[in-house]
Amino acid sequence: MSAYPVQASSPCEPSGIRPYVDFTVDPGQPRYHTNKNKGQLPKLQRQTMGQPSAGWLPIGLTLTERGLQFGLTMRQQQLSDHSYCSEVASVQASLLYHRIDVYIAREYPRGSCQYNSIVDHERRHVGIYHDTLAEFAPRIENTFYDVLGKMKPVHNNDPERALQHYMEKLERATAPLFDELDRVASSRNASMDTPENYRKEQQYCLSW
Repeated sequence: MSAYPVQASSPCEPSGIRPYVDFTVDPGQPRYHTNKNKGQLPKLQRQTMGQPSAGWLPIGLTLTERGLQFGLTMRQQQLSDHSYCSEVASVQASLLYHRIDVYIAREYPRGSCQYNSIVDHERRHVGIYHDTLAEFAPRIENTFYDVLGKMKPVHNNDPERALQHYMEKLERATAPLFDELDRVASSRNASMDTPENYRKEQQYCLSW
């Protein structure tokens, strides 16, 4: 028997114990790479982010992988018919960037004006990712509390399926927030990557 939400006739009663949520945020630290040249960075961008701005090819690039890792601890009660009443006892969740990779075209040696300008630009992208993650973290954490507060015990014959039932509900509830987070971060980053801003930044160095 697969898990299903408790109905009025269910033998399972809520324990009344509020699930404990341990929610952490790990913005991650950027890793800097100089192993790609100016010819390789546009290809890398197309593979991961889409086409570069018209008339401009990337000489610096920041790529990220965002994630949410979480696990549930269940409270189980076995009934006389060997079925179970299952509910969430605690949640351990971490909102994080699995990776933040910053690429600087290898034609520009470390310490050069061009290198420093590229790094400064990409660090501002990293800052946008960090700030947006921090901005959305309380909303995501509150969604965990809201969803868990409304969850009822599940009557089931397989505690693993009950666990999966709860995890899927949390994933569905937070998915729209992650979509919004990604759209906001993308929009803020795009506001930096404009021809006007590129021209302004390139004025600081004599040649490119």
